[in-house]
Amino acid sequence: MNFVKVNKVDLLAKLNANLATHKSDYAEAKKIWQEKIVSGLADLLDKAKAGDYTKDGLYLETPKSYEKSYLKAIEMVTMSVDSVLELDQNEFDRYVMDNWQFSDVFKSTVSNYTGKRF
Repeated sequence: MNFVKVNKVDLLAKLNANLATHKSDYAEAKKIWQEKIVSGLADLLDKAKAGDYTKDGLYLETPKSYEKSYLKAIEMVTMSVDSVLELDQNEFDRYVMDNWQFSDVFKSTVSNYTGKRF
Protein backbone atom coordinates (compact mmCIF):
# COMPACT_ATOMS: atom_id res chain seq x y z
CA MET A 1 0.00 0.00 0.00
CA ASN A 2 1.57 3.27 -1.12
CA PHE A 3 -1.15 5.69 -0.04
CA VAL A 4 -3.78 5.89 2.65
CA LYS A 5 -6.75 8.20 3.06
CA VAL A 6 -7.16 9.63 6.54
CA ASN A 7 -9.76 11.76 8.22
CA LYS A 8 -8.47 15.30 8.67
CA VAL A 9 -9.77 15.55 12.24
CA ASP A 10 -8.10 12.26 13.20
CA LEU A 11 -4.82 13.33 11.60
CA LEU A 12 -4.86 16.66 13.44
CA ALA A 13 -5.52 14.87 16.73
CA LYS A 14 -2.58 12.54 16.12
CA LEU A 15 -0.25 15.38 15.11
CA ASN A 16 -1.23 17.40 18.19
CA ALA A 17 -0.70 14.38 20.45
CA ASN A 18 2.71 13.75 18.89
CA LEU A 19 3.60 17.43 19.32
CA ALA A 20 2.59 17.35 23.00
CA THR A 21 4.80 14.31 23.58
CA HIS A 22 7.69 15.97 21.73
CA LYS A 23 7.37 19.15 23.79
CA SER A 24 7.22 17.20 27.05
CA ASP A 25 10.26 15.06 26.16
CA TYR A 26 12.20 18.12 25.06
CA ALA A 27 11.35 20.10 28.21
CA GLU A 28 12.41 17.23 30.47
CA ALA A 29 15.69 16.70 28.61
CA LYS A 30 16.41 20.44 28.51
CA LYS A 31 15.84 20.77 32.26
CA ILE A 32 18.23 17.92 33.06
CA TRP A 33 20.78 19.26 30.53
CA GLN A 34 20.63 22.69 32.18
CA GLU A 35 21.14 21.16 35.62
CA LYS A 36 24.17 19.23 34.33
CA ILE A 37 25.62 22.35 32.71
CA VAL A 38 25.23 24.41 35.88
CA SER A 39 26.68 21.63 38.04
CA GLY A 40 29.53 21.00 35.59
CA LEU A 41 30.43 24.67 35.40
CA ALA A 42 30.41 24.93 39.19
CA ASP A 43 32.78 21.93 39.37
CA LEU A 44 35.06 23.47 36.74
CA LEU A 45 35.12 26.75 38.64
CA ASP A 46 35.97 24.99 41.90
CA LYS A 47 38.76 23.05 40.18
CA ALA A 48 40.13 26.17 38.51
CA LYS A 49 40.14 28.02 41.83
CA ALA A 50 42.08 25.10 43.31
CA GLY A 51 44.57 25.19 40.44
CA ASP A 52 43.35 21.97 38.80
CA TYR A 53 43.09 22.49 35.04
CA THR A 54 42.94 18.85 33.98
CA LYS A 55 39.36 19.09 32.72
CA ASP A 56 38.88 22.14 30.54
CA GLY A 57 35.35 21.86 29.23
CA LEU A 58 31.92 20.34 29.22
CA TYR A 59 30.85 18.09 26.39
CA LEU A 60 27.10 17.77 26.67
CA GLU A 61 24.87 17.52 23.63
CA THR A 62 22.27 20.28 23.78
CA PRO A 63 18.71 19.01 23.35
CA LYS A 64 17.05 20.47 20.28
CA SER A 65 13.35 21.06 19.75
CA TYR A 66 11.79 20.20 16.41
CA GLU A 67 8.47 21.77 17.32
CA LYS A 68 8.43 23.86 14.13
CA SER A 69 8.22 20.70 12.01
CA TYR A 70 5.10 19.61 13.87
CA LEU A 71 3.56 23.07 13.72
CA LYS A 72 4.16 23.27 9.98
CA ALA A 73 2.46 19.92 9.41
CA ILE A 74 -0.44 20.91 11.67
CA GLU A 75 -0.87 24.19 9.81
CA MET A 76 -0.81 22.46 6.43
CA VAL A 77 -3.49 19.99 7.53
CA THR A 78 -5.55 22.74 9.16
CA MET A 79 -5.52 24.84 6.01
CA SER A 80 -6.55 21.97 3.76
CA VAL A 81 -10.09 22.35 2.46
CA ASP A 82 -10.45 18.56 2.26
CA SER A 83 -11.98 16.53 5.07
CA VAL A 84 -10.15 13.40 3.89
CA LEU A 85 -6.45 13.61 3.12
CA GLU A 86 -4.26 11.20 1.20
CA LEU A 87 -0.87 10.43 2.72
CA ASP A 88 1.97 8.57 1.12
CA GLN A 89 4.08 6.14 3.15
CA ASN A 90 6.63 8.77 4.15
CA GLU A 91 3.98 11.27 5.26
CA PHE A 92 2.17 8.56 7.21
CA ASP A 93 5.43 7.56 8.88
CA ARG A 94 6.08 11.14 9.98
CA TYR A 95 2.63 12.43 10.83
CA VAL A 96 0.99 9.34 12.28
CA MET A 97 3.86 7.10 13.42
CA ASP A 98 5.96 10.09 14.59
CA ASN A 99 9.06 8.90 12.73
CA TRP A 100 10.65 12.06 11.37
CA GLN A 101 14.11 12.51 9.86
CA PHE A 102 15.25 13.93 13.20
CA SER A 103 13.61 11.25 15.37
CA ASP A 104 16.65 9.04 15.98
CA VAL A 105 18.87 11.94 17.05
CA PHE A 106 16.11 13.48 19.17
CA LYS A 107 15.23 10.23 20.90
CA SER A 108 18.89 9.45 21.57
CA THR A 109 19.46 12.85 23.15
CA VAL A 110 16.30 12.64 25.25
CA SER A 111 17.20 9.11 26.34
CA ASN A 112 20.72 10.18 27.34
CA TYR A 113 19.32 12.76 29.76
CA THR A 114 16.08 11.22 30.96
CA GLY A 115 16.69 7.49 30.68
CA LYS A 116 13.45 7.22 28.69
CA ARG A 117 13.36 4.26 26.32
CA PHE A 118 11.48 4.62 23.07
